[in-house]
Amino acid sequence: MKYAVISSFTLSGKTEVVLNVKISDMPNYKIALDDDGTRYNVLRYTFPKVSGLPNASLLLDGNFTGNSIELLP
Repeated sequence: MKYAVISSFTLSGKTEVVLNVKISDMPNYKIALDDDGTRYNVLRYTFPKVSGLPNASLLLDGNFTGNSIELLP
């Protein structure tokens, strides 16, 4: 499934990516691909502290840059 990226932040070789989809709509994904087909392991889901239902946020292994991401089981 392909999703739009709202924001991403990289630190120490890991990237937190916030997606344009609510967390409740996300199945459990293990692999992420950027627009160029570069593969990233999904380390875990993160939960931003916001009121209401937050957007999905993932921690990826690697330096992700891009405007969209494809997630695979």
